[in-house]
Amino acid sequence: MVSNTKSKVEANFLPVFDCQNDGISAYYCSPYRTSASGTVRDEALLSVGMDERSINHAIVQENMIETIRRGVTKATTLQYEGGGEKVIIPINGSALVYKEIATEFTALCKGIQAEILQSVIFEVTNVSDDSSMSFLDEVAIILYLFCHKYSCRISPATLNFSYYATCNYSSVAFSLGNKEWPIEKISGPLRRIGLMAEASRLNVYLHGVATDEIRSAALASKIQYIDGEIVT
Repeated sequence: MVSNTKSKVEANFLPVFDCQNDGISAYYCSPYRTSASGTVRDEALLSVGMDERSINHAIVQENMIETIRRGVTKATTLQYEGGGEKVIIPINGSALVYKEIATEFTALCKGIQAEILQSVIFEVTNVSDDSSMSFLDEVAIILYLFCHKYSCRISPATLNFSYYATCNYSSVAFSLGNKEWPIEKISGPLRRIGLMAEASRLNVYLHGVATDEIRSAALASKIQYIDGEIVT
């Protein structure tokens, strides 16, 4: 675990390519925290302080709130520049159902100008495919107060997209971790994801695309949004 006393949350902003409109439409806020013990990034950072039996509210809350602040700062800059790009900010969905953390999230968002929040897409992370519809809906209700477009990161093996559509998520997201997956292993799952998302009227964000072959497979699967090493 990275010590919070000797480091702070930073973020890289990864350009998100819109394959349909052939341009950069958003930036993904990828948080990280570095100390002498190493660097923890993205979803792993947001899960620091949580396990199956307990939660360290202070650590979880700090990592999530500071990630949001980094993302909102970027969204403010982009809006000032007038390009229209959005900022995708990951948020720990499993933590957001805790009253203390939800209260801090709400207080933070209330202090952000509404027009800035309209440039933000919250991406719910740290949830499993076993999450119930009531759980997803509880998270969505909190997010909808401030952001009408929100996404959920799920496993590439997910078989049921209807929960997310029913709870008014506008998209689902997957991460390939910038790994050079063999195309014969990844093309089939990408086709299935594209078909299921289309059937549920959900957009798809594919994070961590590392090769031209994977990008081509994503395009063939009608996946609209991609980011990763292949996108500059």
